[in-house]
Amino acid sequence: VAAIEELLARGLLREATAADGAPLCDITHAALREAAIDRTSLARRRLLHRRAAEALRTVPARSNDLARLARIAGHERAAGRDREAALAHREAGDLARSLYANREAIDHFEAALTLGHEDPAVLHEALGELRTRTGDYAGAVASLERAAATAAEPGRLAAIERRLALAHQRRGDHPAAASHLEAALGLLEPGDPVLPRVVAEQ
Repeated sequence: VAAIEELLARGLLREATAADGAPLCDITHAALREAAIDRTSLARRRLLHRRAAEALRTVPARSNDLARLARIAGHERAAGRDREAALAHREAGDLARSLYANREAIDHFEAALTLGHEDPAVLHEALGELRTRTGDYAGAVASLERAAATAAEPGRLAAIERRLALAHQRRGDHPAAASHLEAALGLLEPGDPVLPRVVAEQ
């Protein structure tokens, strides 16, 4: 506290308020921030980024919490914790998708994939859905084909085949859509509740 007060008195720090009303301190000039970072070892920077991510996780969640989740992902990445960063990007992507912030969701899911997320099939499937929403049908087909190549469960693969059929329908490629619906039918069990819907879509 004494060190912070001295930096405030010298004009190197300034008091501010976060969007949620919490008090914080910020460096007054970007050059000072860069100088402080340059004089800090990589090990210490990583430690500080990890602590920042942990501190942000203690902030109570809100319905529109996308900025906080994105900051957590950024700090985890800067801390060199790729697994945790991938999970944070996935969480941010899920929230962005639920808010119909499609571009942000795509960016977060792609970042999670780049960082080696442990479930690439679900991310590729989500990207296929988002690209279908945004009218990028060629991109949707490419993402869904990657999802199909990495999915293991027949029920999940059937859902991906249905999404592929939808993307091809929107592109106007009805033979390809019919082929994917046929593939979905072959993967579903007789009592599956999704079966009548797939039959109707044929």
